[in-house]
Amino acid sequence: MNERFLVLKAKNGNQEALEELIKLNYQSIYKYFVRTCGNSATALDLTQDTFIKLVQALPNYQPYKDFCAYLYTIAYHVGIDYLKKKKEILLENEYPFEMQAAPTHEKDENYYRMRKVLYKIPEKQRECLILYYYQGLNYRQISTILSIPISTAKTRVRIGLQRCRDLWEETK
Repeated sequence: MNERFLVLKAKNGNQEALEELIKLNYQSIYKYFVRTCGNSATALDLTQDTFIKLVQALPNYQPYKDFCAYLYTIAYHVGIDYLKKKKEILLENEYPFEMQAAPTHEKDENYYRMRKVLYKIPEKQRECLILYYYQGLNYRQISTILSIPISTAKTRVRIGLQRCRDLWEETK
C-alpha cells in the first residue's frame, strides 16, 4: 500500500494504517538512533518516543509534505531532547557507542574504526553524513529535517566526508 495513502488513513484515525506506517518505518528510525547515540537500549527508547510523538503530531501533518522528512524531523528533535536531558559529558577517549566485543575480522575492525571516525567529526557534519549515507535521505530532506538550507546540507556532507577520509587515513 502507498505510504501517502497510509498516512492519510492514519491521520483520519485508522489504527491499522497507523500500525502499518509504524511497521514500515520502525527499523530505519531505530537504525538512525543506533548510529547517532550508539546504544541499542537507548535507541529502542528513542524510537518508541519518536512514534509516540508521531501519533500525537499526525493530526497536524500536511499531506503535501514529505512524510519521511516529517518523521525524521520528529526523530531528530527527540534525539536533541534526549541529549539535553541527559547532558552526558564524554571524556576525550570515550565514544558514545557500545563496543560489544573485540573485532574478529577486518570487516568488524572497519566497522568500529568508522564509528570512531564518525564520532570525531563535528556533530553537525556527523548528523548530515548519517542521514545522507546511512539513512539514504536526499539533501532536500536533510535540509527540511535540520532546518538548514540545501546548500548547507551539501556542504556539511562534503566537508564531513573529507574529514572522515582524513581521519581514516590517520587511524591506519
